[in-house]
Amino acid sequence: MTVPIPQQQPIKPKQQCSLCDSLDLNALKHQNVPQKSYFHCQNCDLIFMEEKDQVSLEAEKARYQDHQNFEDNEGYVQFLQKLVKPLTGILRSSDFSFNSNRLTKNLSELKALDYGCGPHPVLGKLFSGLGLNVENFDPYFFPREFLETDKWELILSTEVWEHFRQPKKEIAKQLQFLKTSGILGIMTQFHQGANHFSDWWYVRDLTHVVFYSQKTIQWIATQFQLKILYESNPVVIFQTKAAVLAQSWRVQ
Repeated sequence: MTVPIPQQQPIKPKQQCSLCDSLDLNALKHQNVPQKSYFHCQNCDLIFMEEKDQVSLEAEKARYQDHQNFEDNEGYVQFLQKLVKPLTGILRSSDFSFNSNRLTKNLSELKALDYGCGPHPVLGKLFSGLGLNVENFDPYFFPREFLETDKWELILSTEVWEHFRQPKKEIAKQLQFLKTSGILGIMTQFHQGANHFSDWWYVRDLTHVVFYSQKTIQWIATQFQLKILYESNPVVIFQTKAAVLAQSWRVQ
């Protein structure tokens, strides 16, 4: 009698950090979302949701449409001012320059992109009111085809980084479209470590799939050759230090 040969099951590769590719991960759970699994990277300090547990793109879009992020929402506008005020101060500072060219108080000469602006691009309107020329991009609501020649002095990204399913690739993509010495201003809530993660309110939004700490931000700055001009949770303002990103970090 011929004994059937058992079919070998493919071996699942060990989970890697979605930012730094490290294999040194610890599993985490959140008491309010016990059905979801998270990993905590011991190298870059990133916390991220396991890919199989992430919501569909359709569910994510529907969640965005529920947000009350309108121009007449005073609380939301005040929230955005956490980025607007320090960034405007940097741009108008006598010590600030793009490529050794001093910037006057006329912001209209600058080209900016609101990356992940959502269905109601309030941030762009706030900066436009200060004279800045802002374009909008959102994969769901303001899609666009990017060209190799597309470059901006400023890229703004508020409440976007926590949605990056592939943060290394997405951050590199943003930086790829910055001009030399360009600025990337982001807003995302910092996690305070694994001990505080289990009941952290920010995790309850299931479209939030990746969480950064101050240590993660420092790791990103080092790896992507960025200077941190301003940092105060939840705001970080980076400036590129190199004209061309290292090839290993560029989007293929």
